Amino acid sequence: MPEGLKDLIVNGVSVVAVIYGVIEALKQAGLLRSSIAPLVAIGIGVVCSVANSLFPQATSVVLLGAGLGIMASIGYAGLKKAADNASEAQKKVNEGTGVDA
Repeated sequence: MPEGLKDLIVNGVSVVAVIYGVIEALKQAGLLRSSIAPLVAIGIGVVCSVANSLFPQATSVVLLGAGLGIMASIGYAGLKKAADNASEAQKKVNEGTGVDA
């Protein structure tokens, strides 16, 4: 891996993915307007880079925790959506056969 790209991965977690996840979570919570999201993302990136230089061990732990949390959230949302879609499909099948759910 090229030297510059090594800084994008901390403890096996992509820093870019963590920043993206944090930005999306802030936007969905209504705490961040889309118009300023790119500037906030750049700011978070700079903070992560400085923190990684000054406190590599602590930064590694924080980014790993954030990455795991974001992955869990994505997994939960995907499973919930699949379950909801399956439930809707079953309702349509039941409506077509006259069976009550």
